[in-house]
Amino acid sequence: MARWKRKELEQAFDKYQAAALKGAQTKDWTDWANCFTEDATYFEHHYGRFWGRDTILNWITETMNKWPASEMTAFPVSWYSIDVDKGWIVCEVMNRMKDLGDGKIYQEP
Repeated sequence: MARWKRKELEQAFDKYQAAALKGAQTKDWTDWANCFTEDATYFEHHYGRFWGRDTILNWITETMNKWPASEMTAFPVSWYSIDVDKGWIVCEVMNRMKDLGDGKIYQEP
């Protein structure tokens, strides 16, 4: 039997996405980091692995307050899949940049 119900996973994913948007808008990444357990291992494909919620918070705060990350205003999810049996959510998150004033959306996964 699965550890979490699909609805619980969806609610946690919604909370994660809202925390990312709040972090982008306020530059305070505390709520985002609090989506992880105290002993979490976070793997970021460019920056490597981070262990522990406090380390994750320090890394994300420093990273997202430097250019070009400081120009990211939203992180829309283009697709996701939930594996209830494993308790996994796999997704593609876009890194949307600040509006340049030309009416175009600039973003990459």
